[in-house]
Amino acid sequence: MLITRAIDKMKAYLFLIVILAYSALADSTGNGDLDRPWWRLVAINQEQDAAVSVKFELRFPYKMELIENIEVYCGFTPWARDKTARKYGPRELYKVYPAVEDGRVTLSVRSQRMEQVEIWARVKTAERLDFAGTAYNAYGKAPQADVRPERLAEAPDWPALNLAVGHNFYRAQTGAKLVLQPDPGFLPDSVKVFEDGRLSAVLKAENEKYSYTPPHDEELSKRGPAARKDLIFLAEPADSHEAVTFYLPLYRSHYGYINLPGGLLVIFIGAFGALAVVLLMNRAFRWR
Repeated sequence: MLITRAIDKMKAYLFLIVILAYSALADSTGNGDLDRPWWRLVAINQEQDAAVSVKFELRFPYKMELIENIEVYCGFTPWARDKTARKYGPRELYKVYPAVEDGRVTLSVRSQRMEQVEIWARVKTAERLDFAGTAYNAYGKAPQADVRPERLAEAPDWPALNLAVGHNFYRAQTGAKLVLQPDPGFLPDSVKVFEDGRLSAVLKAENEKYSYTPPHDEELSKRGPAARKDLIFLAEPADSHEAVTFYLPLYRSHYGYINLPGGLLVIFIGAFGALAVVLLMNRAFRWR
C-alpha cells in the first residue's frame, strides 16, 4: 500500500513538472516575445445601409500609464470592378482618433464603398517609439459615402512594413505566400513572424523584401471558413529604439483543407459506376 501511494505521488509530481515546463516554454515563445504594440481584428459587421464596419484593438505589452502619446491615421484607396479590370482611385489619408476606455484602445473603421484600408499607429513612451500597422479590403456598398474629417495631404514619415501584393490581395490564407516590403530607408536585418503570439519564423531580406508562407493548420481548417488566428510581423532594427509591427488576420486556405485524393477517388468511382451502368443497360437493350 505504501509503495502504491509513493508511486502515485511520484506520478503527480512528474505531471506537475511537465505542466510547469510547458508553461515556461509557452511563455518564452509566446506573447512574452512579442513585446511591441500590434493591432488585432475584433469584429466585422455588415450594417443596414450595406456599409462595412471593422473594429480593431491596439494591444500593448505594457501598461497604459506608460504611454505618452498615440497617433493614428488611415489610408483609403477606393476601387471598383468592371468587366475587364479593376480601376483604382487616388489614395486618401485621414487622421483618426481611437476610443480609449477601461485600458483598451479600439478603432472602428466604416467603409461605404469597396476600398483598401490601411491603419497605422505611432505609440510613444518615455523609452520607446513603436509603430503598428494593418491592412485589409473592405466591400462596402452603401448608396452614400460619409464625410471623413481631417484629411491629410501626405502620409506621416513613419517607418512601415507594407504588403507587396497590391490591391489584388484578398486576405491572408494558410499555404499562400505573403510578401512584405519595408518603406525606403527602413530595412531591418530580419523580421520575426508570430502566429497566435508564438514565434513561428525569422525572415531574412531577399531583394529588400520579406516572404513568408503560413503553413496549413488542421485545427484552423476544422473551425470553418470564418475562423482566423493572429499573424504578426515584427521588425526591430538593431541600431534603433524604434520597432514596427504589421498585423493580418490569418484564415484557412480556400482549397488546402480539401481532401483532394479522396475527392478524386470518389469522382473516379462515380464515373466508373456510371459508365458500367450505361454499358449494362446498352447490352440489356441489345439482348432484347
